[in-house]
Amino acid sequence: MDAEVAPAVEHDTITKTHEENVQPVLEKEIHKDIYHTTVQPLTDKEVKPTEHEHKQAPTQHREVEHDNAEATNQKIEAEKAKYQDSVKEGATIETKTQEPTVTGEHVHHHLHETIQPVIEKGSSNECGGGLT
Repeated sequence: MDAEVAPAVEHDTITKTHEENVQPVLEKEIHKDIYHTTVQPLTDKEVKPTEHEHKQAPTQHREVEHDNAEATNQKIEAEKAKYQDSVKEGATIETKTQEPTVTGEHVHHHLHETIQPVIEKGSSNECGGGLT
């Protein structure tokens, strides 16, 4: 018997896979209008000329007895010595925070400022007083 071996025949099954990753990108542009009124209070006072009257009381003379200056200085230095600078170094605390990522957001702040002057007006007659 005469046998001949033919080359091998391959039977492949090819399955095509298509993968689509969709990542939507959102571009936001936000305009915020901020309206603010600042009241600027102004005071206007009309002052009439003052009338001065001065009466002087008789001078009083007093004698002051001082303590021993050296003993007083020692007390002051002892009191100051109680308060000294100090530095304490505590344990280092490390924290790590992961912030969320925001992409494609633009915020435009439009500030509309109104300054409103308000004048409070009054008059007075000030009289200077003296010792009586």
